[in-house]
Amino acid sequence: MIKHFVFTLALGASLISCKSKKEVADQPQQNEVESTQDTSDNTPSTKEDQKVKDAYLTVETTPCFGQCPVYTLTISNNGGVLYNGKNFTKVSGTQTGTLTPEQLKELKSRVAQLGVKDLKESYDNPNVTDLPSTYYTFYDGSKTKKVVARFEVPEKIKQFQKYIDQLINEINWEENEIH
Repeated sequence: MIKHFVFTLALGASLISCKSKKEVADQPQQNEVESTQDTSDNTPSTKEDQKVKDAYLTVETTPCFGQCPVYTLTISNNGGVLYNGKNFTKVSGTQTGTLTPEQLKELKSRVAQLGVKDLKESYDNPNVTDLPSTYYTFYDGSKTKKVVARFEVPEKIKQFQKYIDQLINEINWEENEIH
């Protein structure tokens, strides 16, 4: 009887404390790129805006119940990078950097190998709750493709994420204060 009571109490607490998948999906994602917004004179106003003026890729990771890295990364077509390491990351805070021409070429090659247009919009299962999500936004001119990767993610996306994590560690970061 006590086991049943404890189980019911734990289940009830977890249901009350967790947001529904729809509530989370309806919240605005932090991967919106500030620099893609039109400015009156079309001149980037800050160093951060200049780095991501023409976005190519945004990657945003979410927390889990453990120590999963949480960050947002935006890479522009010219190799400018804006990064915000939030929790459990080797690089913390808002940083800017620049990919070398070789790194940018490699990134674009790996994106092409992913076959972005053929990726599903979501790799997920609402019944699984303790996995972090990774939101990828691929920009190609006027086209944008968003992909959520959380559950039963194809191996090619897992390998791409390993590459992104490696790339983050290779960039020479410059710490920035956002005003």
